[in-house]
Order: sequence, then C-alpha cells, then structure tokens
Amino acid sequence: MDPSRIKKQQAADTFKAIAQLWHRKRKDLVSENHADRIMRSLENGVFPIIGHLPIVKIGPAHILQVLNLIEERRAFDQAHRIRQRMSDIFVFAIASGLAETDPAVLMRNALRPIPKGNYPAPQQDRGSTRTGVADANMAGWPQTKLASRLMAITDTTISKRYRNLGYSGLRVPHG
Repeated sequence: MDPSRIKKQQAADTFKAIAQLWHRKRKDLVSENHADRIMRSLENGVFPIIGHLPIVKIGPAHILQVLNLIEERRAFDQAHRIRQRMSDIFVFAIASGLAETDPAVLMRNALRPIPKGNYPAPQQDRGSTRTGVADANMAGWPQTKLASRLMAITDTTISKRYRNLGYSGLRVPHG
C-alpha cells in the first residue's frame, strides 16, 4: 500500500476526527446549545491531549491522563461527563469498524465520585414577601413559584389546625 495513503488514513482515524464525525451525526438529537457545550468540552479537555492519536492506539492510560487533569481542577462531575462522551465516541468507532475496544468504559470506577452534599439555598430577594412566597416578577419556573405560594398558604393553615386539634404525635413548629 502507498505510504502517503496510509498516513492519510491514519489522520482520518484520529480520535479528534472520529469525535467530530460522531458529533455531526448526533448534534441534531440535542439542542444547539447543548451540542456546542459537548464540542467545547472535547476541544478544551480531550483534543489537546489525545485528539491527534489514532483511535486504535488509545488505551486506558491515555483516558486516565485526560480525566486526571479534569479532576485536578476538582471538576468531578465534568470528568464523569467527559468519560461518558469519550465512551460514546469509542462505541461509535467500534460500530463503524474503526476501533475494537472502549478503554473509557474501564475508567468509570477510576474516577472520584461526584461529591454529594447540601448546598446553600439561594438567598431570598429583598422583593419577596415576608412569608417567602415568590413574587410574580421574580425569575424562576412558574411551577416553582406556584408551589412556593401553595406551601406558604397550606403550611400556615395546617400548622394552626394541628395545634388546635392537639395532635401530640406531630411536631409542628410554632410560628
């Protein structure tokens, strides 16, 4: 086979080239904004490290190198998303006959778990009413604002009823 043809074939089978093909085929399935975020995350976190490599030469150590750099920034959830995207690209390459294995799937348990915890609630706007009911002009989902109003109304009403009925098994805060 012609050496220049082999070189062109290898360039076409790089991780970046296959990822771009995968992205073109999948971008109609998601919103334009989400498709842009996916490509940007690959361009920023993956392509500089393994984009130039032929996909068949990429192993678990390469994937781990990409993910470790993301985890060093303490972006654990992003590392998990990037790993999933890389795995999707490898599955696409396998289905296209361009790769034989998916080293990204092996790295799932190598990642640190996404920290779970309580995050502080957003501070109340000064424009909100005394009871914390969402103002109609506040930003937010209509369902959330409606639920907030309903909660404020029913909480006060139910609390007073239970206190007046004397249910001893219920803990109703006074106030």
